[in-house]
Amino acid sequence: VKAGAENMILMYSAGPMRDKKLLAEAQQMLADSKAKIDYIRMRKIKAKQIQTENGLDAEGKPKGEGSNKYNLETPVDVRIEELIHRLHVECRCMEGAKNAVRMLQANKMAADKKYLQEVSTVLSG
Repeated sequence: VKAGAENMILMYSAGPMRDKKLLAEAQQMLADSKAKIDYIRMRKIKAKQIQTENGLDAEGKPKGEGSNKYNLETPVDVRIEELIHRLHVECRCMEGAKNAVRMLQANKMAADKKYLQEVSTVLSG
């Protein structure tokens, strides 16, 4: 998502398809992806801290034992938050694709018709 948003920002800010709305959406997607990356890093650090505090090895198993007696799964609230975030990202991607279709429909060049057909099949599938 991060790389795609960065590519979209480059395309919409300097290319022939300058569009402030799409640029703003791409910047928002980039900010969201950076926030998600930071959140995942923090969760990873927290899990490692819990493992070391509880005497667990790198795989989450108690040191010297074969079974894992500590449950390190993320809470339900965190999973719900992650699913909501993914839903928002998917919605933004769909909105961006719809905006791309509108732009391609407005531009009647032959090369754009090929891209319009490709995007339309992806959106309908």
